[in-house]
Amino acid sequence: MDSVSQQLMKLYADYRRAPSIEEKTAFLSSQCMQICRSYPLYGARDRDTIVRYLQESAIAQSGIEVIDQAVRSSSEATKGYYTIRPLRADELEFGNDEEAKWAFASANEVYQKAKFEDWVGLRVDLWTETGMDLGTVHDGLMVKVKYWWRKEGEKWLQVMHHIIYLGVRDGTEGSEGEVLE
Repeated sequence: MDSVSQQLMKLYADYRRAPSIEEKTAFLSSQCMQICRSYPLYGARDRDTIVRYLQESAIAQSGIEVIDQAVRSSSEATKGYYTIRPLRADELEFGNDEEAKWAFASANEVYQKAKFEDWVGLRVDLWTETGMDLGTVHDGLMVKVKYWWRKEGEKWLQVMHHIIYLGVRDGTEGSEGEVLE
């Protein structure tokens, strides 16, 4: 693995552990965009929209946690996990034009911009486990994201969140590398 990928993986860990949304914002380029394959309406053309989505997600998550606490014992805790790795050559794409339209005119336009600006991508799979036995249903949520980074001055910043899956755990969690908390 090259040193840039190692540096970006460390930056992602710092981003993930940032205690507030405001502190997470420091890792985002002012031009950061988002494509969401599962829900194209969650695409974003700017950092402010992404920050708003993070704030809305935090509010929704706190409501879910309140309900969870009422349903299960206090000894069971929701845990978050992730895997992270550099993108493979076959993953250097941005979906289709319908998905990309929230940030660009076409998926090819995103690809050309990424090549021109030397974006570097990481694949991150994130999931939660509630500790509840749901039988055949996977407990928890899963998000699969390509985080694209660009060097701005001396600093690497996130320039694109390409959400490729957002939904229930699908059984692939942990298959993309070392499982981290």
